[in-house]
Amino acid sequence: MKRILSLVLLLSLSLTTASCMQINPAPSLTPASSPDTTAATDAESLESHIQCEVETLPTDITDGASEIYTSMLDQEYGYLLKRGYPAAGQMFSFLYRTTDGKNWKLIRELHDDVHNYPKSLLFWSKTDGVILTNYHGYEDCVYITHDGGDSWHPVPILVPDEIRNYSYYEGENARVETGKLLLELSAHFEDKNPVIFTVSIDASTE
Repeated sequence: MKRILSLVLLLSLSLTTASCMQINPAPSLTPASSPDTTAATDAESLESHIQCEVETLPTDITDGASEIYTSMLDQEYGYLLKRGYPAAGQMFSFLYRTTDGKNWKLIRELHDDVHNYPKSLLFWSKTDGVILTNYHGYEDCVYITHDGGDSWHPVPILVPDEIRNYSYYEGENARVETGKLLLELSAHFEDKNPVIFTVSIDASTE
């Protein structure tokens, strides 16, 4: 089964977001395939919330970016996360907001609050959002905001009892259903392929 991946906008000379799309969630506790067997189309059809088109991004955003993630609430209002390149063991990330679907305003640099390397972004309201990260020395891989991205705090994760002897876990994907924030995470092991599992938290209070 193909590994769950976040919607990633790979950089080119001209960057745009993917067309609006929606898919069904993956089941819990699913063995993930190894990275080299993942199909390229997975990254274009992952997030279950709707991703809408925005205008071509300006060079002040694309310059120095290794990856860009967007989460649009509608055709005009949304958020963008720019991830830089590793430098001296650090990868700086920047969060932007648009209110017209064209112009992006820098909210803040995220390095002090969001550790590891971001790999997924989801906002389900103008104030509430989540960033998922990979593992790079810090156990926390889920970060929540309730003030539109001005501040972020880590969310402790209880790994299911069925998953034992894992080395670490990473964030993969997030969606909101009936007031619950569903987080898809991957547990990694030394002697077998990763396993995808899902945890649920209250989207309004966590």
